[in-house]
Amino acid sequence: MWRFIEKYRRYRTNYPPRCGRFSRGTGDGWTVNNSSNFSRHHLAKPRMCGRLLSMKLVLSTHKVSLTDSLKSHVRSKIEKLENQDGHALSAFVNLERDHKGMPKKKFTCTMKVNLPGQCLLARDAEDDLYAAIDLATKKIQAQIRKRHSKFKAKNTRVAASAKRSLLSMAA
Repeated sequence: MWRFIEKYRRYRTNYPPRCGRFSRGTGDGWTVNNSSNFSRHHLAKPRMCGRLLSMKLVLSTHKVSLTDSLKSHVRSKIEKLENQDGHALSAFVNLERDHKGMPKKKFTCTMKVNLPGQCLLARDAEDDLYAAIDLATKKIQAQIRKRHSKFKAKNTRVAASAKRSLLSMAA
């Protein structure tokens, strides 16, 4: 198995696509489809295949009728999140309507995005359901940007310390 992966990494410029023979799968990280082709999940960044998401999307509602336009709107927002961070594993979206009394903000959207080692959560309540979805997505995007900048800063510090140690050894 490892020889196949090393050979694939060494001689191919593009990693295997996330649709067709190589898919995301579940379990211990190995996915075997059709023949003896293996792919390790962390070798390639997950990609969208047409309009299909490579992450799991769970959409639930409470006192809201789920229309096709609402589904497509949520799906497009989740696709944007996946483009921003391709390592996302799953997304859970909950849409609720609060009709107790006369609340100012009737609709609530709660989004939970699972990333390796971290879970991002955002909630927003608005008069319009589409506005609530948009604002919850913006909150998740801000959390992803913050997470990405932390990783970049950490990698920069590690690289700088490695460079200093190499220069001190050479001198």
